[in-house]
Amino acid sequence: MRIQTAFRLDKELLDAAKKKAKSQKRSLNNYIEVLLHKDLENYLNNASNESNYDVENDADINAVQSYDKWIKSLKKGD
Repeated sequence: MRIQTAFRLDKELLDAAKKKAKSQKRSLNNYIEVLLHKDLENYLNNASNESNYDVENDADINAVQSYDKWIKSLKKGD
């Protein structure tokens, strides 16, 4: 199932992506979707295995609410 969504991208990044998509005779949507599939292939294939591992090992997983705060918390442990 396909779902429509919107992203905010840096203008230069978007312009470069449009040029690259055009050079490959792809739509921008298709170009970005192919990149995401390539990048997430291992994650998508292993997602169920990882979740089973977490449940079996009682992993304590918390969502990152703020990237900057998370990075600072990691640096405090140094």
